[in-house]
Amino acid sequence: MLEDLEAAGIEDWKSADQFGLPPEEAARYERLRKAFLRHSQGLSATKAAEEADVSRAEFYRLRKRSLASDARGALGGHRALISNQQLTPERRNSVEKLNAKKPVSGAFQLLLKTYPKIKRLIDDLILKGVHPDFEKPLAHIPSAELFKLFKTACQNAEIKAPCYPFNAANNGRSALERYKKELLAQKELGVQARGDHLRSLNAGRGADYYAPYAKVELDGYSLDADIEIEFAGREPGTTVRIPVKRIWIIALIEQASGSCLGYSLAFGENYAASDVLAAVRHSMLPWKPLTSASTIAYGAGDGFPSMHSELAYMCFDQLHMDNAMGQLSKMALTTIQRNYRAVPVFGPGEHPNARPHVEGTFAIWQKAAMGDWKNLKRIPYDVLRHAVDAMLAAYNNSRAPGSTSTRMDSLRDMVSAGLTMNRRVPLAERADLMRFDIVDWANVGVDNGTRVLRWKDARYYGAGLLKVEKGDPIVLRANSQDPREIEITCDRTGRALGALMIERRWRAQPHDLRVRKWLANDPELRRYATQGSDITMALYKAVSEKGAGATAQRKLAVVAQGFAHSNPQNAPAAKEPLVLEQAGQNQTALASQVGAAPALAQAAQGNEDGNRATPPSRSPSKPFGQDLRYLGSEFVNDLLKNIGSL
Repeated sequence: MLEDLEAAGIEDWKSADQFGLPPEEAARYERLRKAFLRHSQGLSATKAAEEADVSRAEFYRLRKRSLASDARGALGGHRALISNQQLTPERRNSVEKLNAKKPVSGAFQLLLKTYPKIKRLIDDLILKGVHPDFEKPLAHIPSAELFKLFKTACQNAEIKAPCYPFNAANNGRSALERYKKELLAQKELGVQARGDHLRSLNAGRGADYYAPYAKVELDGYSLDADIEIEFAGREPGTTVRIPVKRIWIIALIEQASGSCLGYSLAFGENYAASDVLAAVRHSMLPWKPLTSASTIAYGAGDGFPSMHSELAYMCFDQLHMDNAMGQLSKMALTTIQRNYRAVPVFGPGEHPNARPHVEGTFAIWQKAAMGDWKNLKRIPYDVLRHAVDAMLAAYNNSRAPGSTSTRMDSLRDMVSAGLTMNRRVPLAERADLMRFDIVDWANVGVDNGTRVLRWKDARYYGAGLLKVEKGDPIVLRANSQDPREIEITCDRTGRALGALMIERRWRAQPHDLRVRKWLANDPELRRYATQGSDITMALYKAVSEKGAGATAQRKLAVVAQGFAHSNPQNAPAAKEPLVLEQAGQNQTALASQVGAAPALAQAAQGNEDGNRATPPSRSPSKPFGQDLRYLGSEFVNDLLKNIGSL
């Protein structure tokens, strides 16, 4: 290990003066750098940890982090000593997976990575239909023939049992089929992206033309933390605590101004397509300040673009995302295109240059010490969401580098200039947009002589099905957090058929759409989907008993949010929302009614003539993260004070 430190060039590590770090962080970095230097010269790890004023376990962690290399082969080095400095996540695909007695997760991808000749052969067969034994390319290769050639290639590479794929029950055929579907989907989307690019060039604008809402980038920002999230239970006064190792902020960044249009929160190892759709929906619906038991305040002028009437329900032309499998689902693509009227453009998942604006925004958030939240031990979900909302609202009210206006004001100026034609959701469809967040397809069926619509492992019944024939395609709209009632339209005739109600076993309590998917895919959990049981509570107890892995954390968080939706105390209050586009005295009264910050009420009062609010007390004279009040460590300190009794 000491030789590795010497080989890492520890003597050449930069000093804290070259980074411009805050005083406390600079002092910590210098202690660690000097301790690592002495450790490389022979000082024991225990004494080096004492000199660095960290625990021995933390010293070992930093040493391992500094010697780890990323995908390009570059060591973490001195960057590993800086707090909240994100490095390339370590790949845990060990070669030992191929030699395991039974197949394990990730073995197929590791096989292709270890044997590039097999990968090239399979890719050529799927994408081009070519093989060294073929006289000419084939337009279609049956799955059985593809699997046969795959096994032959593995045998030619001298792979034998019990190594993967021959230790699997079907010799890796299922994994090969999934890989084929993913590869073909990426090919189809790549052709679509090239066509969009050529059309943009032919229009005389070029690929780098920036117009408001022309291009929006979406990605997830992760915060690794050992924290408990507290949700409101199903019964009034009860709570549910979920241990979480990772928090995701899925954000949409508008390219022309850099504004954050909307976001959603997710927990666990990764986020799903429903979290992506929730972020897109949040960017279009009119924004209003959140309220919780905390005293977190919004500054004057803070918010999201949709708080302004001229920017609410605004559609964007292109939505740039990575090609995660969840986002390639038919339901996600249909919802983005039909409900939100955007064209999804997919790019590689591990290539930040494909989405530079959202990656750059994440770097700004990181410098604003958003990662300090990992020091919290327990936090209510409402307070966490309120804190994230306030942080991103303050980011929108900050000045972008090289600009004299805030990001949100720049976006308003570009839209009001009228140089481009912007699209908005029609008035007649806005009520449905607030009620439903997904669009999908299904076909009419018959069950014991009764018309039925089978969708996402549940049956739906209603009089509207009598107006269509068996097998007719149906376009349906639903709420992913409570899909007990759906609205349907006949795709063949365009006729609205009204509402359908779900079968009896799912009617008792609200549930997330993902709950039905998990029950259908897991044979051990499938038995809980019975008519006489509380399905979501049974799922919660079963997953809690199995452990607290990343997948279990995501499932528990989703079920807990369903409990909060069914709690009578969480029902929306019967009062008008705070809308900052209303005028005069009524607006100030609404601000005080929902307990908003005094600065927010002052901003509302300065908006009497429909103009923008008075200049905010938080002056945007410097970029975000340098002089804003509720950001970084100060924000976290206030947050700790607010929830210190938990």
